Amino acid sequence: MSRQTVAVYLGSAIGNRDIYKEAAIQLAEGMARLGLTLVYGGASIGLMGILAKTMKSNGGKVIGVITEHLESREILFQDADEMYVVDSMYERKRLIHEKSSQFLVFPGGLGTFDEFFETWCNIKIGVIQKPIGFLNIDGFYDPVFQFLRNCHEDGFLTDKQLNIPRIYPDIQSCLLDLEKASECCLSVFDPI
Repeated sequence: MSRQTVAVYLGSAIGNRDIYKEAAIQLAEGMARLGLTLVYGGASIGLMGILAKTMKSNGGKVIGVITEHLESREILFQDADEMYVVDSMYERKRLIHEKSSQFLVFPGGLGTFDEFFETWCNIKIGVIQKPIGFLNIDGFYDPVFQFLRNCHEDGFLTDKQLNIPRIYPDIQSCLLDLEKASECCLSVFDPI
């Protein structure tokens, strides 16, 4: 069975609530147990670092993609199985798109928002034909989803566009889908 590659978009900050750190650890432990490969932004700090370090300590494979500009600021993760240092954020996102068979969105800040909105838009227009899901830990993304529902009500998003991502309220429900997909060699999320 070929290894599924899961891009996870998440913060280079740790956040101020332990629930995010605990969820990152649970996700990494589950992904490693399922034999999935993590593709992420290459940092060793914040939630990104926790996810990558936990993957490696549990025998998982890690692919990082970081920019030259962020290499020292986000402290490149030295233990990655593969690490790509690229010139620009555009190139970083493009390479993550190429190396991943699906995408997960975890709590994070502006960089995470930039990544998931670009990916969601590329799925919407058909440039990317891979699924995306949100780990809505403790309702973190509820305000974003409410805003997008407002966009839908005002005629700027169709039903299909609004329903592109799968929404997971917790790590366990996401890992269940990951497990089902890894058992039958399919993509993690059903395409909408």
